Amino acid sequence: MGSKLKGPCSERSSIGDSYHSPPHHMPTKRLQ
Repeated sequence: MGSKLKGPCSERSSIGDSYHSPPHHMPTKRLQ
């Protein structure tokens, strides 16, 4: 299940989506 979110999330954070990532994008914060 987690891998499902990690897939798209990881790619998005790569383009810098983590800046305006939604609350459900908690994993993105860990990357910062």
